[in-house]
Amino acid sequence: MADKSVLILRIMTHVVPDCYYERMLGEECMGVDEAETYHNFLAWNKSCLEELSFEDVRWVWGLCQRLNNNEIGMMDMEDCGIWKADAIFYTLKKNLVIVHPR
Repeated sequence: MADKSVLILRIMTHVVPDCYYERMLGEECMGVDEAETYHNFLAWNKSCLEELSFEDVRWVWGLCQRLNNNEIGMMDMEDCGIWKADAIFYTLKKNLVIVHPR
């Protein structure tokens, strides 16, 4: 089993990509600081992961593996369409968010 720092690096590859982040800024997403660069956003997410216990990091890694395998779906109750989840990020309140593409 990989140690915590290795798992965190693996998880970081699942944080929303720059293009998603730019859209989040454009849509004034309340979960991110609009003044922060993407680099700082990544650093924030890494720091949130570093605060977790090893068990919690393993849990997030398990979630990321399921994202890789297209095993996580998301649905809003407005139109009940099911979307495949593909990324994650931590909000300013350190809540984990699972993201799906537009």
